Amino acid sequence: MKMRRIYIILFIIFFANSTVFSQTEPMYSQYMYNMSVMNPAYAGSKDNLSLGLLHREQWIELEDAPVTSTFFGHSPVGKNVGLGLSVVSDKLGPVEENNIYGDFSYTLQLGGEHKLAFGLKAGLTLHQVSLFSDIYHTLPDQNDPAFSENTSNSYFNLGSGLALEFKTIQMLQGKHYVGRYGVLFKTMLKQSASITRLKNDAFFNLGMYVSSTGTLSPIVVVDLGGFQLGMNYDLELAKISRAYRSSIEFSLAYSFTKSSM
Repeated sequence: MKMRRIYIILFIIFFANSTVFSQTEPMYSQYMYNMSVMNPAYAGSKDNLSLGLLHREQWIELEDAPVTSTFFGHSPVGKNVGLGLSVVSDKLGPVEENNIYGDFSYTLQLGGEHKLAFGLKAGLTLHQVSLFSDIYHTLPDQNDPAFSENTSNSYFNLGSGLALEFKTIQMLQGKHYVGRYGVLFKTMLKQSASITRLKNDAFFNLGMYVSSTGTLSPIVVVDLGGFQLGMNYDLELAKISRAYRSSIEFSLAYSFTKSSM
């Protein structure tokens, strides 16, 4: 019987959301598993087609708090070129925003395992504020014209990204920077596990992150070959924790291999 191997990975990641003209900016803790949503330079960074879903409920103690649902897919389509698609739905009280983006990336091989990727993101934002349907009936004065109708607008979004990748350090370009520092314990559960015609190793990951904004995030990720399931629970440590203390996030991803396509 082979001895179970345990890997410890230490890392520092700086990430950014480079999309412009957005009305609200969704937050993620498991951004490392849906990088193409945050940065178009990661489109096509996997060997084959990758698909994923992510759901986050922010500040779960607060009524009408932010709720974000995301779908993403990306794939290499040629030498050094990647394409991707993402759909992001974000709701905060009466404000709902739906985003549809297409991604393009081009990667330069710098030698060894080092890469430099450039990305472009373009798409449409559908922004709706339901002041009449969600707020109007709760007002003491229902003659206020400011709440007499819902508003809806659409915007064109254009963004860019830059990713410089090393073995354990990733640096991304964008307009908002947040530092994440942590440790991830990775242990092999089974070697050459057969799942839907895939033969890949299976891993269990347990970690803890601390962000520069004052959030402590325990995380559990189970990687079953092509399938990956993740969950994390965020605890606010900053002043906001006096009112809103916790958030929860789930992720599901699937990466195809040549044998499954």
